[in-house]
Amino acid sequence: MSRPGLMPFMGLLMAMLLITGMPVAGLALPTWPLQRGSNQDTSLSSQSPSGRLQEVAPPGAVQQLREKLQRYQPNLRLVSPTDDSVINADSVDLVLDVRDWPVSRDIELGLGPHVVVQIDNQPPRQLDELDGNRVRLRIDGLSAGSHRFSAWAAYPWGEAIKTPGANLQGRFHLWQRVEGTQPEDDAPWLVPVTSSASPALQPLLLDWIIWNAPLQNLRDGDGRWRLRLSVDGDSFLVDQQEALWLKGSPSSSGNLVQMELLNGVGEPITPEFNNQLIHQSGRKTPPPTWLKARLTEDELARLSGTPLIPAEELVPEAKATPEPIEERETKPEAQPVVTAESLTASPDDDEATASPKPEASAEAEKVEESGNGVSDLMESEPEPKLNADALGDEQDSTDDSDDSTFEQAADDVSKDNSDDLAPPAEPIALDDQAPLPKSEKPSMPVPSASEERLIPTSRLGGSARELLNDDGSLRKP
Repeated sequence: MSRPGLMPFMGLLMAMLLITGMPVAGLALPTWPLQRGSNQDTSLSSQSPSGRLQEVAPPGAVQQLREKLQRYQPNLRLVSPTDDSVINADSVDLVLDVRDWPVSRDIELGLGPHVVVQIDNQPPRQLDELDGNRVRLRIDGLSAGSHRFSAWAAYPWGEAIKTPGANLQGRFHLWQRVEGTQPEDDAPWLVPVTSSASPALQPLLLDWIIWNAPLQNLRDGDGRWRLRLSVDGDSFLVDQQEALWLKGSPSSSGNLVQMELLNGVGEPITPEFNNQLIHQSGRKTPPPTWLKARLTEDELARLSGTPLIPAEELVPEAKATPEPIEERETKPEAQPVVTAESLTASPDDDEATASPKPEASAEAEKVEESGNGVSDLMESEPEPKLNADALGDEQDSTDDSDDSTFEQAADDVSKDNSDDLAPPAEPIALDDQAPLPKSEKPSMPVPSASEERLIPTSRLGGSARELLNDDGSLRKP
């Protein structure tokens, strides 16, 4: 190649090298995360509160409530609107499904477990009423364009629960999507949980949520973000998402709190979304119940969303009582027992009670007449007289005839009774009434062996007659 042609070629080459080697602003690497080879290859270390600020333990009531609510695992799910959707309206109905969280508010003690929703940089809105398993919020007054929102389950004292599933974030657009007005989908952005709506209290609760914050502190030197917290001019750095309780100098003007999200070397990250200033007024208000040193059992139950049931409202458990066994057969009314004495003493009552058949009554009359005849015969016998005539005249005749006569009469009576009389009819018993015992049946009195020997007899004879005079006196020797 000739020399005149070489010069233009060399100039063109140099121009191309200069153009390609110039830095381009649009291709600059972001400061999140820290890049190797940067001017500062060491991350900032976290700091503890200093100056007038002092980190303290949570109040005793807060510790009680936290322990009481540990058994819950809250879970939130977005029902409507759909994330990143365009809504052709000036208002939005936000609906969240809430599980395993006792959302409530006590009339006297105040807010219990609840759900918080925040739109853009607006003050957070506390939801303390469930509709089934859902909370609903109508959002009005928003400008057309893109908006972001956050929601989380919160303790009664306002601290956010940061376990997986207990919080969520999303986007929606009114009428049209507007680029560049909201953080990128995977970019970090800060949400202060500490609200300007709360008054300045001692101790002061500082809490926050950082969306899309990468994990860190897994090994030395892996810090990729820091949060600078400032309270009334005193600031410090933290590298974890854990709430803090601080005690400082109370001021009548309230508290001024600033939160700034920084990268690992202390440079701000998109400050339009991650630099928040909160002012809490110093107005005097009654301290909340959860700020007490200790809660009673009733206060603890009511603030945790599980109020105790008063004793007078407790319904005793129904005890199983055996049902009475129904009798298969209905028992008749009790009937008077018929005895021999009642038959003898009151024959009218016996007839009304026993109600024998006509035949049985006729036969009983025959027995009664026969018995009367026997008794008359026995009563007509003369009483014995101890004299010689009676002993002498009646000795032989009585020995042989009296016994046979009486025995024959008794046999005749017995024979007549057995032939003519049927046994008295037993009373007819009902189904469940046991028959009367045999001993209670009316029966004909039968003369006993001793009664048969009541007729006077004498068997004296021989020498005994010789010892008596005719007048019955003993003969003198």
